[in-house]
Amino acid sequence: MKQTTKIKTWKSALVELALAITTVATALFIGTTVSAEGPSFGPARQTYTLQNPAPRAVWNSITDQTDLPAVANGDERNFVWVREYGRGEYQDQLAITGGRQYEVMMFFHNNAAANLNTSSPQTAIMFRARAKASFPSELAAQEVGIIRGELMADNADAVWDEAWVISNEDITLSYVAGSAKLYNNSSRMSDPPGSGRILSSNLFSTNGTMIGWHDLDGVLPGCTQYSGWIRYVFNATTVEGPKDPGDPEPDEPEELPETGPVEVVGILVGGTMLVIAVVYYVQSRKTINKTI
Repeated sequence: MKQTTKIKTWKSALVELALAITTVATALFIGTTVSAEGPSFGPARQTYTLQNPAPRAVWNSITDQTDLPAVANGDERNFVWVREYGRGEYQDQLAITGGRQYEVMMFFHNNAAANLNTSSPQTAIMFRARAKASFPSELAAQEVGIIRGELMADNADAVWDEAWVISNEDITLSYVAGSAKLYNNSSRMSDPPGSGRILSSNLFSTNGTMIGWHDLDGVLPGCTQYSGWIRYVFNATTVEGPKDPGDPEPDEPEELPETGPVEVVGILVGGTMLVIAVVYYVQSRKTINKTI
């Protein structure tokens, strides 16, 4: 399960710088409380090392883990990352674009010492171990979106971590159905081994979904060999703006009255009669005036 951590390129550094600048500007503009230092991992908790593991069931609190796929310093508290699907390295902050798919990874580990699994199973083994995930359904241009992962169990304190995404355009985000899978070293978790076990869409619900070692039964022993990770994919789709209505069509001229032969004759006769009536009226007035 061990994977080599890739060294970030100068392009990644530029992306992170751009994200940091945009994040600060966004925070100042809309009054948010996000940190310019990037996504934080929480809550605050006691930490452990591989040589000095936890004395009980504890989620993701080892700070020198060598089996993390995307964290150079080995701090398990940083356990949620994102990348373009099948490309590049996992990151805490990523600029995303409409028309592409992106992949989220969540690492999980019960930090209890291995020997406690047999000597004190009620204390060391997690029961009803669950994972929960969330991401925004839409993002406005230059808006920072939070991708969050949470780990829970009946006998362990819940922990969470987050990654950030940002886009230079309005986009919507949607889960690719069936893409959420759990991967670990158990030969019984997937067939063939390493192919992953599909997780319920309850992963995105309030209560999360069950995870485990040999099965999705919520039973997770302590020690790195029982750790694993969850991956899921989401689509980023560009939001189409309103269509340009274009130039309005010119108004059609009002329909002229029909002027066929009959109508023309009627108009001429009417006009002639009007002229005759006016002339008759004028002549009559002259005659009357002379008489007076």
